[in-house]
Amino acid sequence: MGKVESSYVEGLSSEERRSRFDRLFETGIPVLLLSRNIDVFPECLAAAQEHGVPILPYQRALPPTN
Repeated sequence: MGKVESSYVEGLSSEERRSRFDRLFETGIPVLLLSRNIDVFPECLAAAQEHGVPILPYQRALPPTN
């Protein structure tokens, strides 16, 4: 999850964030990567724990695209 996704999720209500994260983790993804020191939303953490999906920070910046 990057800045764009985080900004989008930030604009949702707490209930909608939880619903969206539940739906994401129900897909069976093995891990959620957070880029650029993005803080974990409490709803994301709760849903990840419930679904057994680890959340990992990713610090390496990607090269710019042209």
